[in-house]
Amino acid sequence: MNERIRELYLKSVERNWAYNNEFVTAEKFTELLIKDVCMWLEGVPTSEEGMMLLTQSFIIANIKGYFGVEE
Repeated sequence: MNERIRELYLKSVERNWAYNNEFVTAEKFTELLIKDVCMWLEGVPTSEEGMMLLTQSFIIANIKGYFGVEE
């Protein structure tokens, strides 16, 4: 498992969000994961008009790389 994904999962459990409920743990993990992706996207360069200057395939490849996801 990628270290970043492991960190996010452990955060979802260690903050006692789980309450021994796997659904709650999964829900919080997913929330943290989406927030992490959004933080990554906020760092993507944009034009003066706010348009992203990267291609879709470049963004997808970098998000996969960030989380260590291989095809």
